[in-house]
Amino acid sequence: MTTTLDTLLTPRLRIRPMTEHDLDVLHALYADEELMRFITGKARTRDETRARLDKDLGDHRDHGFGLCVTELGDTGEVIGRCGLEPRPTEAGLEGELAWMFAKPWWGRGLATEAGAELIRYGLETLALTRVFAKAMPDNTASIKVMERLGMTRVASADREVEYEMRPGAGSVGL
Repeated sequence: MTTTLDTLLTPRLRIRPMTEHDLDVLHALYADEELMRFITGKARTRDETRARLDKDLGDHRDHGFGLCVTELGDTGEVIGRCGLEPRPTEAGLEGELAWMFAKPWWGRGLATEAGAELIRYGLETLALTRVFAKAMPDNTASIKVMERLGMTRVASADREVEYEMRPGAGSVGL
């Protein structure tokens, strides 16, 4: 995998910071109720998408990383968004791993591919104290991704489960 300035490349994906010009493609994703079911529980309006984009742009400005647009590496087609959301803690800066792909791209291993690169980037390049991910207990697809990545389950409740990876915990699985 290659890291170039603000863009991460995997065998099939380009993970790049969001820009103001991404509002329309992000809104197309966020307006899909089925896609948002496990994220917010409902589709986002254009104004909610704008507010979320502003937050993501602020994360990149303030912390140097955040959620990104996910493109197919060979065509540049936007197929989702993924990234590490900065989470400052007393122990240091953590990153919350997140991914979301348009439905035609589900079940192709892209979340695992992106997640592996983001975990490596977060722990090795950004020197985060940990990378973690959360999912609703009935979101079995996301839980399987976290397990394939080699993340350890650290919390479980009625509303969500949490997995993590810490520096020196071993290699990221695929």
